[in-house]
Parts: sequence; C-alpha cells; structure tokens
Amino acid sequence: MENLQTSQNTDIFTFIIVSDLHFKKRDSDKPIIHPKNKNIVKIVEKISPDAILICGDLTDHGYGGSTSCFKRLICCKCGSSSNNELQSLINDFVVPLQKFRMYLCLGNHDVLLDSKVIKKYIEEKYGSFRYCFIRGQIYFMCPGIYPDEDAVKWLKKNLERMSENTPNQPVFIFFHYNIEGKYSNWWSYN
Repeated sequence: MENLQTSQNTDIFTFIIVSDLHFKKRDSDKPIIHPKNKNIVKIVEKISPDAILICGDLTDHGYGGSTSCFKRLICCKCGSSSNNELQSLINDFVVPLQKFRMYLCLGNHDVLLDSKVIKKYIEEKYGSFRYCFIRGQIYFMCPGIYPDEDAVKWLKKNLERMSENTPNQPVFIFFHYNIEGKYSNWWSYN
C-alpha cells in the first residue's frame, strides 16, 4: 500500500473487487464478519475508489440469521441499534463504505438451500441478477455466479449489443467463481 499511486486524471476510474464477506450470525444475536475482511475499510478508504464490486458470498448461508445480518448491514439505511455488536459492525464496516457506490453479484453461499433472499435483493436493485452498467469509460457485466451456458448466452447478446453502440469500449466481466485455478472446477456447463 505504501507504493500506491493516485492520479488526478478524470479519465481514470478506480474500483476495488472484494468477495466472500460471509456476513453471518454465530447464534441468535451476534452478527459477525470474517476477521480477514476487517481490513477492507482501511484499504477502501486509502484508495478511495469510484466503486466497489462485491463478487458474491455476501452471506454465509443465504438464509436465516445470515440474511438478516446482511439486510441490516448492507440493504438498509443504518440507524442506531440496541445490539452493541451489530452497532459496532455498522459503525466500523458499513457506515464508512456507504459513501462508495457498490455493485453486488451472487455467490454460491448466497443461494444455499434454494434461498432467494440475496438473489431477490440483487434483482430488485439492478433489475436482474445478471446486469450491466457503465462507469467511467468501462462497460461492466455481471453474468451471475459463474459463466454457465445461460450466462455465456447472456454475455454474447450483451457484448454484441454493446459493440454495436460503443465499439472499442473496455469491458470488465465480474462474477463469483474463478475461471481457472483453485475452486474453478466447482461449476460446469451441464
């Protein structure tokens, strides 16, 4: 982080990619965030990006206490809470990040046991769990959790439409799973 260079050039668009936040509740009243994610706020504030892409696994289980914790931390305007641990998470994690534009995609943990809570939230926020947007000079595409056959068809259709309207525009595709390497074999085209 010491060698981080920033630019005043307005053509520069910066974004940070994070994944696997795994908001959850250990028990009925203790929401937690994974300890490895506690430095996200410091990094984001230092870089001060134009946007944050959160690439899935917003919750640990996609249902129950996990989604209620997600809703209270991310989906809602955060007011005061009588729960000190929740208020601490809100103050330390959510409030500092609310000033940044965030884009979410589904992860496998968000849809465990056919849970629809996170998927429904993303669909309401962006019109679909597969969506596109333009920020800066970049065309962003979120095809869902992984590039299965339906996602690839969706990508082709939207890339064709985009290239007709704005040829040579940079494209950034983001989703939850890796294409290659560790965990990339968890999904298939079948």
